[in-house]
Amino acid sequence: MFQRVVMPLELNEPFSEIKLRCQFVNQLNVKNIYLLHITSENDNTTRSKQQLDDIAMILKHLGFNVQTEVRGGQPATGICQTAKEKQSFIYIPGKRKNLLSATLLGSTTNDVLRLTTIPVLVHKARPALKDTIKNILYATDFKDAAQRALPYVKDLACAGGKLNVLHVGKRAADPFSEQHRRKNVMDKIKLLTKDLETHFSWVEGKEDVGTPSNYIAKYSEEIQADVIVLGRYNKGLTQKILGSTAERISGKVHSSILLIP
Repeated sequence: MFQRVVMPLELNEPFSEIKLRCQFVNQLNVKNIYLLHITSENDNTTRSKQQLDDIAMILKHLGFNVQTEVRGGQPATGICQTAKEKQSFIYIPGKRKNLLSATLLGSTTNDVLRLTTIPVLVHKARPALKDTIKNILYATDFKDAAQRALPYVKDLACAGGKLNVLHVGKRAADPFSEQHRRKNVMDKIKLLTKDLETHFSWVEGKEDVGTPSNYIAKYSEEIQADVIVLGRYNKGLTQKILGSTAERISGKVHSSILLIP
């Protein structure tokens, strides 16, 4: 699932940070890294390509399998299109220290989360670039979008972390219906965790009621999750305009977000 990755970057970023990102995605058994730079109208494309190739050459000498691409246009559209062409997931780094870069990155990240038809990993404060993925939160409502995310959850077992399974539902109208609803949910969680225990050495299931985006964000901070895995419903133009649960969660947590459209 994670064999190829598109990694957008700016040409003025420290090489030490780019190297750490490559080392980080390698723990996901990535085989091919595509370094992508999106140029503006005033950029010299030939010079940008040469700079990107120079970065790639050093990474290749360090043992990474790296290819490069420079393209113009709107950043989020270019990132999504490149990932689709390369059949790769997208890796977007966390916010930079520079306020302007952080603002631009945040805007691009939200646009990618809305537009993408390709899995995206938004790497935030947790885990640190030098760390491995130790604690995973898989949020599920047991519907199609969450089911599409399940194979990616299983692939994350290669990092050797713990897995938390969370369902956040809506309380039923009366006590009898609520008791029935909760039993049904717990039965599904037990079946799911039993399946996932064949991949992870530690799995725990939990269910609660509330607004999914708020509760997922709150719980991820309680358990200090490194990565939150979410499936996204693809509801067309309305969702692209209003945003998604993943976008709302992304602005509230320090955990990285793995979004599966």
